Amino acid sequence: VPSVMLEIQRRFHESINRFPAKHFYGGKLITAGVPKKRFEAGPLTDDQRFIMIHTDTPEHPTAIAENAGETKIDIYLLRYLLQSLKAKPSEVQVLTPYRKQADYLRMQIRHNKIYDITVQTVDGAQGQEAEYIIDSATRSNLQAQLGHTADPRRVNVALTRCKVACIFVGNVTTLHWGDCYQVWGELRNELYRHQAIFR
Repeated sequence: VPSVMLEIQRRFHESINRFPAKHFYGGKLITAGVPKKRFEAGPLTDDQRFIMIHTDTPEHPTAIAENAGETKIDIYLLRYLLQSLKAKPSEVQVLTPYRKQADYLRMQIRHNKIYDITVQTVDGAQGQEAEYIIDSATRSNLQAQLGHTADPRRVNVALTRCKVACIFVGNVTTLHWGDCYQVWGELRNELYRHQAIFR
């Protein structure tokens, strides 16, 4: 059976679609019929639903696929979504390329008394969707070693699971200079042009 490339998407806002359409769908993926939602509490805005939070907290020196500092930011963002944007827990998912980071995230989210949040690997999220996605890149090191995070297919899945907004958390420097520049480097440049990278 021949494969058919998606040409129209009705899941997410054009500001989220911009990068996947260009880099994964040959510029042919257009946005149509997406429900509107207004944002009254930044950093997400009506016109920019896809942002990146830069953090240089290093990954665990021995448990490579675990990043405690990044997890703290993920939890802060969960509170932002749940409290400031009034999202329901069932509307939010946290994704990471690594099972070890997913386990650590679940433990810390429960420890912070946040309940009913789905946390899973990017591979496990294939074919799923949620209103809000927090993507935890996890890898953060001076050698710019990315592991699973360098897989363009995983990047595509991670960026296209959301319906309302996507927040990516990671070390912009590690991602930019890693062995997947054609994706992460260009994504960094795209978000920079739209003033969508925050510290």
